[in-house]
Parts: sequence; C-alpha cells; structure tokens
Amino acid sequence: MMLAGETQASPKGSRSRLQFTVKCSITKPGQAVALVGAGPTLSNWGESGNPIVFSCLGDGENSVLWPQWSSSSIELSEHQVLEYKYVLVDELTQSIVRWETREEGDNRQRTITSEDIVLGKIDDGDFGRTDRKIARDQEKQEERAKRAQEKEKMLRENPDLASESKDRSHNEKKTEKNEKEKKEKRDKGQIEEEEDTDPIPSHKKLQKIGKGKQGKCYLVEMEDGTRALLKELQGGGRHAFKAEVKSLQRLRDTKAALAGNIPRFLGAGYKSRQVLMSYFPGSALPDSSLAPSLRRATPVVAASLRCWLDIANAVGEANELDVIHCDVNPWNLLVTDDYTSCCLVDWACAQHPSESAKGLPFKKRGDFQAQDLVDCHVGAYTDAFGAASTLLWLLARRTRKGLAEELQAGPESLANYFRSLRAELKHDEGESKNGQKEVEEEEEAGGRDPLPPEFLTTVASAVVQGMSEQRSERSSLKDLRAIVQRALAVLEPSKAG
Repeated sequence: MMLAGETQASPKGSRSRLQFTVKCSITKPGQAVALVGAGPTLSNWGESGNPIVFSCLGDGENSVLWPQWSSSSIELSEHQVLEYKYVLVDELTQSIVRWETREEGDNRQRTITSEDIVLGKIDDGDFGRTDRKIARDQEKQEERAKRAQEKEKMLRENPDLASESKDRSHNEKKTEKNEKEKKEKRDKGQIEEEEDTDPIPSHKKLQKIGKGKQGKCYLVEMEDGTRALLKELQGGGRHAFKAEVKSLQRLRDTKAALAGNIPRFLGAGYKSRQVLMSYFPGSALPDSSLAPSLRRATPVVAASLRCWLDIANAVGEANELDVIHCDVNPWNLLVTDDYTSCCLVDWACAQHPSESAKGLPFKKRGDFQAQDLVDCHVGAYTDAFGAASTLLWLLARRTRKGLAEELQAGPESLANYFRSLRAELKHDEGESKNGQKEVEEEEEAGGRDPLPPEFLTTVASAVVQGMSEQRSERSSLKDLRAIVQRALAVLEPSKAG
C-alpha cells in the first residue's frame, strides 16, 4: 500500500539522501524556512511530525550566500513522487506562521530523478514561486507582450494616434521632471508650502486604524467629544494628498457627504500632509459577510443593492462637480455591520477633467478600472465602469477577469451564472465562521428562495452595460442607477413606488 504523495522506489529499491535548497529573504528574526508535504517522510503536512526545518546559509562569513536556505539530508528513492510546500516557522515552537501560497492545490510536485540522486541536492528556486505561480506569471508576460504588439500595430495604422501617444509620453516625462525639480527646491526651502486655508482643528489621537501604500489613518477625538479620522500621507504622495484634499473640499456640502456616503472634509495641513475627515464606523466590503450577496437571504440581496445605489448616487453627485474618483472598488467601500449604511473612501486618485486637457496616466489597469484610465481618458464614464465592476463583486464576488466569457456573451449569460451561484450551497472559503452560521440560519428560515428571473436579468444587464470595454457603448451611471432601481422594485414589489 502506498501513502499519498509517495510512490514505490525504483526496481533496485535504492534510496539516497538529498538536500533541498531554496531562496527566501522575507523571514523575520526568530523565523526559519521549512518544508512540509504529503506522506510520513514530509510530516503529512505537519500533522504527524514537525516540519523539516532549513538552515540559513547566509550567516556570518557566508553572508554572500544570503538568502539561501538548506535542509538536512532527506532519505528518498529514485522515481519517488513528492507533493509539498515551503513554509515559514517559528524557530522555537516550529509552528507554521506562513505558507508560501495559500491557494488550494497550488503545491510543488517533483519526481526524484537519477540526476537528482547523482547531484545529491535539489535547488527549488525562490520561496513562493510554485509551478502554478510561474505559469501565471508567464501568462501575464505573454498578455503584456500581446497588448504591446496590438498597440504598436494600432499606432502604425493610425498616424494621428501615434503622434498623440508620443506627445503624451513627452508630457508625462516633462511633468515628472518638473515635479522632481519642485521637490528639490522645496527641500532647499526655495519654494514655500501652500497655506492651510482649512486648518485642522484641535484633536487627540486615540489609535491607528489603518495603513495603506501612501499613509496611515488614525481615529481621533475632537474637543467636543466627536470622533473623526486623520489621514497622514507619507513619502512621495504629494499629488495624492492634494487630490484628496481638493476633492473632499469640493464635496463637503453635498447630499452624499452630509448623509455619510462620502467622508466629510474637516480640515487639512499641507506642511504635515494631513487631512481630517468624518469617521465612518464600518469595515471594508471584502472584510464583511455581505458579498457575495446572491448567496444570502433575499433581504440581504436587497440591502446590498441599496448600498450600491447610495454609492452610485454619491459618485454621480461628485461627477457633476467635476470630481472623478477613478478607483471605485470594494476595498474602498465601507459598510456597517447591519448593511444599512455605506461610505466611499480614498479619493487620493481623484481627477478633475475640466482642469486639464488629458487625464493623468495610470501605468497599470486594476480589476475595477476601465482601460480608458490607462489611455489617459478620464470622465464620468470611467467611474461608471468602476461602479458596475463593484456591483458585480458585491453580487458574485467576481471580477471582469473571472467572468470574461459571461460578460462578453451578454446579460442572459451572466444572469444564468447568477442563478447557478444562488443555487450553490458551498460557501466561499474566505467567509467567517460567524457569517457561515448566519447564512445557515437564514437558509433554515427559508431565506434562500429562488430569485425572480426578471430580477436576475435586469441586474445582470446593469453590470454588462456598465462594464462595456467600448466607452461609446457603456451606459452612464445615471442609467445604471435606473436599471438597478428597477431590479430592486422587482425584488421588493411591496416597496416599489
């Protein structure tokens, strides 16, 4: 009888001792690289013994070898099949603190060869670079090359576009050079900082509640006892800071800001790069149990649409004031635990089209951003794409990449996917135990009744029309709101009108 992950030895039954090596530079003090896998030789994924802990080869005089790690000799047979992963462990307890990849099935697989036996060692490359990861990176590289070829062909066939692209590249380099020169002069005191037209009121920091790529967020208490949020930008985030301050200043008296769907501007400090805004007591959509709402009780589906409509109204109001968010996505959407209120945050990428002939360039397209942004075209139509993409994620926890065929095929195809998702009883792996219990209780109470076909088709239509890759074919945010409102009326006929 063979154990999982191990096969019989070669006909000769020869066994040899091999060393495994891997490169890993992300260990913290007190941590080490280790190996776990299928079968008793590899500790049955750490369940029947301790992981095989590696030694760092870059200590002391051998620092030139950093960041290589090596195992002790492991007795293996030629033709033996191994399935395993690298992990980081606590050196004292040998407990696993991090897996090189958490994706199920994304394991390393290797058959021991005669060459391995002769060499006496196996070089496994870099920590985290599994076969599947390498394949995905290769696919991305091929996709980038394909897009580059398509762009080159398009520019050859359209001389006017080629000239425009060349001018845009020149302007980007000129802007970058000017910003660099300004920074150097500012550092030397040759340029004065902008004056604080809306100085930050007195406050007391209570605790840090978040940290992003460009800064940190703190919960603060004002003199009157109310709570607010202080955002501090660091490093080179000057443009992001000015964009957020300018946008929130312009939106502070809108209906959306007064209703809490947009943070309300309370003050800013240009020299300290701090902006004070109203505090919203919610969590990011991915951290809540709201999505995918199509797997939830019908009232929760309705609540998710109302949340989306609140955000769509807020974005629409901002667009009317020449503020384009440019980064509408689930991670920038906060919701309360009861799903009755939501807030769109992080306006650091916002742009104001009327003040510039072309939008600022986005070097990389995100899962929730329109291609227009990469092409330096900015307008309400780009936020419409982001809002529709967020609606898809809210309903199904999927992006344009995961449902490319359904989106291309049209509303009916996407509605069929929604219908199948609704019928599934298997929950997302990322859902919390409390959320799981809540869903099960709703199912027992009959809360997972089939949704009306008209509702599924209507809401699918909003997603497809809003996520059209062709700007000329993409519906406006106003039209998308109207479609979602019709879908909500179908779901809750008693509340319609």
